[in-house]
Amino acid sequence: MIVTKQQFKLIITDHDGTLVNDERKLLPQTRETLERLHAQGYLFGLASGRTVADAKTFPSKWGLSFDFDVIIGLGGGEIWDGVHQRLQKGKQLRPSVVKEIVELLAPFDLSISIIYPDGRHLVSKMDRFTKESMYRNPNDRYEFPKDLSALWQEEAPKVLCRIDEERMPQLEAYVKAHPSPHYWGFKTRPDIYEFMDPENTKSNGLRKICRLLDISLEEVMAFGDTTNDNDLLACCYGVCMANGSEDTKAFSKDVTRYTNNENGVGDYIERHLLQGK
Repeated sequence: MIVTKQQFKLIITDHDGTLVNDERKLLPQTRETLERLHAQGYLFGLASGRTVADAKTFPSKWGLSFDFDVIIGLGGGEIWDGVHQRLQKGKQLRPSVVKEIVELLAPFDLSISIIYPDGRHLVSKMDRFTKESMYRNPNDRYEFPKDLSALWQEEAPKVLCRIDEERMPQLEAYVKAHPSPHYWGFKTRPDIYEFMDPENTKSNGLRKICRLLDISLEEVMAFGDTTNDNDLLACCYGVCMANGSEDTKAFSKDVTRYTNNENGVGDYIERHLLQGK
């Protein structure tokens, strides 16, 4: 694909499976490329299912010399405009809708998590997936109420469940066969499925960011790897990872030549935006 360097002002990327490797580490080559990118005046940000508060900690953890200019958090449920230091929150799932989702998932006997922007996880039961999550996110708070109804006592930005990869196609087909106007469901990793308000999408989050920064979607390059990135990559100059899912590649204008474990994002930026600078 032919890319005109001057056409882009904002570069935004998914986190897991895209910007970081499978160990959730930012490769040194990618970090160096991002430093050069930002020094050349490009805005850079993250579009992730993680909260804005969590995403804000990544630059210092990764040794970057700058903070994110923008963050689309909770898959579109939060918007951080770092240029003007403004936070916007998206629509929440009503308690009755959370109950609807929990009851929908009952046949699968999964551990269901309600995740809040302050790092609180309200979890239906302990399982190996939850233990792994607790280990990866030691600063988050995990609560296990005895009564399942505690999961739908207040509004929530999203509902998340984890499932064995071989069962994911069954869950995807099941949710597709039981549509609702109150939420939309999507795979965010081979073993994670999430539900949010239909208005909360990465593409809607990006549109809000563009209005706040007075830039067009044509001036945005975005990277992603799986189904929950499809709408984001379709609305701007979308680039799917070489390790991405086939449906996501179909929504993209280009595909990286390397995976997230091989400096895929950094290599693409270097070749298409920074070469010769």
